Amino acid sequence: MDEVDYLKAELDNLRYREEQRIDNEIQARKERDRERNAVYEEGLQMANDWPEALQNQMVLMGREVSLDEDELDNWLDNWFVDGKRACERALELWREVAASKQERIAQLRQELDSIQDEIRLEVVARLNDESQRPGWKAIGNLLAEGDLDTFLHW
Repeated sequence: MDEVDYLKAELDNLRYREEQRIDNEIQARKERDRERNAVYEEGLQMANDWPEALQNQMVLMGREVSLDEDELDNWLDNWFVDGKRACERALELWREVAASKQERIAQLRQELDSIQDEIRLEVVARLNDESQRPGWKAIGNLLAEGDLDTFLHW
């Protein structure tokens, strides 16, 4: 094999490796996309509250419509369009009603926070009753202060 043939073979080898690298990158990107889509799809089937559930249902129902709304002639398409619109409206109504209840929600949150403080302080008292050891007192004092950041960053 002369030097020209050797260099051609080396160039072919480099091209092949570069094509393989590019193919591997493309496959890795596609796999990441599939994983991201799977997480997204799974997320559409879950919700932390009703507004999020309504939003997710709008997406899911919107996907099921097989035609443009002007061309709907299938009762199932109409059912999904109606369902999507109902979710949209329910979400609008939810925001309106929730806005009207904000004062009550704030009062209840304040009451809940007060109860959480009572629990924390009762735990401090019981902890102090059980032991006067320095570590127990230190934890009790930090709990009594009620600052999570201070508690966790000593």
